[in-house]
Amino acid sequence: MYARLYRGLVLRYKEKHIMDISTIWNMVKVHSGIPASFRMMKLKAKKKRNEKLRVVFLCQLGQVWGCVQSIYEAAVTDDMVKPFILALPEKWEKEDYDKNAYNYMKECGYDVIDGFDEKTGEFYDLKELHPDYVFIPRPYDSYLPEQFQSKALSQYTKVCYVCYGYTSEGDYMLKTCFSKYFVSNCYMVFAENESVRAYTVKQMPIAARLGLHKVIKTPFPRFDLLKEYKGAESPVWHHKREETNKRIIWTPRWTLEEKLGGTNFFNFKDFFFDFAKKNPDCDFSFRPHPLAFPNFVKVGAMTEEEVREYKDRCLDSRKEYLDSFASGDILVSDMSGVVVDFAVTGKPVIFCSYKEVFNDSNKKLMEAYYVVENVIQLQETLEMLCRGEDPKKEMRLQVVKEILGDCDGENGKKILNAMKQDYFGS
Repeated sequence: MYARLYRGLVLRYKEKHIMDISTIWNMVKVHSGIPASFRMMKLKAKKKRNEKLRVVFLCQLGQVWGCVQSIYEAAVTDDMVKPFILALPEKWEKEDYDKNAYNYMKECGYDVIDGFDEKTGEFYDLKELHPDYVFIPRPYDSYLPEQFQSKALSQYTKVCYVCYGYTSEGDYMLKTCFSKYFVSNCYMVFAENESVRAYTVKQMPIAARLGLHKVIKTPFPRFDLLKEYKGAESPVWHHKREETNKRIIWTPRWTLEEKLGGTNFFNFKDFFFDFAKKNPDCDFSFRPHPLAFPNFVKVGAMTEEEVREYKDRCLDSRKEYLDSFASGDILVSDMSGVVVDFAVTGKPVIFCSYKEVFNDSNKKLMEAYYVVENVIQLQETLEMLCRGEDPKKEMRLQVVKEILGDCDGENGKKILNAMKQDYFGS
């Protein structure tokens, strides 16, 4: 272990060229996991102070709320649990703050606590809720105010984590979404497949075996919502179901960097308009990643005016998208966590591949997708599906059930039960 740690420090030194003692010491603490493990030991030894299990769900982006929504809804109906939602802004510098998460949750009808007071410029003191567990929304602490980051929370409460998107991709995404620093601050990680579970345990092998960190394999809770939306209509479509042959959804990725999955937006951005003209019996919805257009402008790939013009033509900018997935027929997508959400429905996925390596748990899913690498292949595949031909259908349904499990709408309840068992005991 020490030899690996030393090699890691040397590599980091070569990358940064110079390091002070405090930087090296912080790296040693993170790689060893010892300080985080001591915090977990204190939390496990802490006596229950609440009659009910008190769990807080931090919400900063409405788009990712669905990943924990069914856990919260199970908690609301459980007499042994007291749940809270605390909304946080994405921006909070002086007068440059937002209420996006708070407004979204209020619009959805939730009882939500505003985590930021714009009058005083101060954040809500989470300790006042005496939380036993806190669900953190994303594994990127830099996006959160310091007092809500994983290390700060782990000083006094048990941090829980469900990934904000189903992790089907390979090592790069595993390293990104389950970094050693982040998961070492988590008490409970709910892994949506075996690759995620094994990778997370590998990040803290000793502490996980001692039970100081709990890594529990559970089906992805966002799948529960698909049952709720089954048979639902969506305002995104321009035509009624009986007036349409196929409804096509396009979800391009946000970045041009191939190591992050790349995007086919610029390859296909005009294709779909041409396809729509030639196939007036088909309906079309465009839903890019929220970071796509800001990033395209940032790197100089598009101007603000070009973005506005394109958005006006076909953008679906709503927070919710599962209703369109439930009522859509075909998904065309780059690498994305939402691909699996659509695959669960059993309907065909056209995957625009950059040869991204899937993790071991999900390689079979790739075989169930229609993989295209250019406009010609995309057109041929869409035309085939629009004719009603779907040669991968039977194999896809079998693979989806095998890899993603039975989506019975109870995944959130299963996660809550694991927390109750941890809190109250068997």
